Amino acid sequence: MQRSLTGGVAAICLMLGPVAHPAGATTLATESLADGPPADCGASSAQLSSALVAARRGDLSAAQRGRAALCDPIDIKLVDWALADAAGSKLSTDELQAMQAALRGWAGERHRAGLLAARTSARLADLDAPDDTERTRDYRARRQRMGLALRGGDARSAYASVTGHAQRPGSVAYAELESFAGWLALTKLRDASAAERHFGRLDTAVRTPVSKARAAYWRGRAAEQAGDKIGAQLAYVRGARYVTTFYGQLAAEKAGLADLVLTPDPRPSVAERLAFENAATTRALSRLAVVGDRTLLRRFALQQADQVRGDMELALLVDALKSLGETEVSLLAYRRGARLGYVLYERGYPLAPLPATPGGAEPALVLAITRQESQFDPRVRSHAGARGMMQILPSTGRQVARRVGLAWRDDLLWDAAANMQLGSRYLGDLTEGFGGSYVLAAAGYNAGPGRPRAWVGVCGDPTSAPVDPIDFIECIPFGETRDYVMNVLSNYQVYRARLNGGHARLTASEALRTPGAARATELD
Repeated sequence: MQRSLTGGVAAICLMLGPVAHPAGATTLATESLADGPPADCGASSAQLSSALVAARRGDLSAAQRGRAALCDPIDIKLVDWALADAAGSKLSTDELQAMQAALRGWAGERHRAGLLAARTSARLADLDAPDDTERTRDYRARRQRMGLALRGGDARSAYASVTGHAQRPGSVAYAELESFAGWLALTKLRDASAAERHFGRLDTAVRTPVSKARAAYWRGRAAEQAGDKIGAQLAYVRGARYVTTFYGQLAAEKAGLADLVLTPDPRPSVAERLAFENAATTRALSRLAVVGDRTLLRRFALQQADQVRGDMELALLVDALKSLGETEVSLLAYRRGARLGYVLYERGYPLAPLPATPGGAEPALVLAITRQESQFDPRVRSHAGARGMMQILPSTGRQVARRVGLAWRDDLLWDAAANMQLGSRYLGDLTEGFGGSYVLAAAGYNAGPGRPRAWVGVCGDPTSAPVDPIDFIECIPFGETRDYVMNVLSNYQVYRARLNGGHARLTASEALRTPGAARATELD
């Protein structure tokens, strides 16, 4: 009979004590694993794969049996990690603490620490406070009311719908609602004082570069509106620290930064590479690649990226994943590290050959879109069936192939060069159809070309002088598309510099409204 993790979690913790090996040796799960498996270890990769599959699906009995047949300490600890990962929040506080001790330094350590901290906070919290389910429902309802009010032209009701909430500081919902409240107060109600309060709360609650830059930029705008030039400049300088982000680039312009200059990535020494490759966690990644468990490899890699200590360690992790053929995961891991404040322009913003394409989009924009769509992995396929580097649907690819003179075949979209040629032309056509607006083209690439046209009726036309394109972006009702547009535009600035030897004029605000002028400007 299968034992699920629910109700059997305590048994996992017992597994994390001494492990008896066939040779009679005893290895603690927390000991160094540098020596590798015993000489007479006969366990196969297939046995590890079976144990990991059982752990991933929550079959504790099968995972225990599979684990008992293993003799490589790395393999054994991988099964322990997979069980802990599958159990997640089902673990009691005592069990979480045992896991944290046994898997110290391994993937998920930061997440488990967060769960423990949340348990402590929950014990200290007001018992009458709403739970997470209620908060989620409240957040969604407030967003819906805000959207309806904006469509009806009622800015005051839109503002009221996102204020007075009970979201937890530090949560995504808290940050979103405070950001929307500040934006509405400043741009619709012209209340700089209220805007500063909201963006000040946002600034205090967030930690990631994207959110810190957002708070700093809007605090600068609020100070400007209030006539506080010194306060505005100080806020913009703070925002400019995060120059790879959308709002960081806009803040940098406001602070007087004329050029974007990219710093070189760290160059690991031979000794540093050997030390990293021999680390137990790196060997664990290799074992996951050998057994072909890409689901667990992805989870393990991203959890490791969440707890890197420095840009050198992040660079080594990205390189290790690329060497395993995990292009997409390597860039996703970089993004996790970037959330901690580490920037690697070469590894984090890869280049790819761009075939000459009549009617194609600007190369920097093509690369910016590709980074968002596939992380430069030609094997990626979406749930909707979009394929390859620029995530093109077969129906779209067939139409565009006729325009560029490519003979269509069913596997054409899996060819990286052909995919980028088709994507470049499709993006070029989108941009032309939207009057040269990169804002609308990016939104259309993500959400379909019909939706931005509908949003113009509610949010205004970002290509017309009276409308601030930033307000249009903030007004986009789909959170995924709003973030996508910001990411594409920030990628675009970095890629202009990447394609020009690491240096380019910063054109963040110019590209919001007149990308044609930005494209025509000589990069010097």
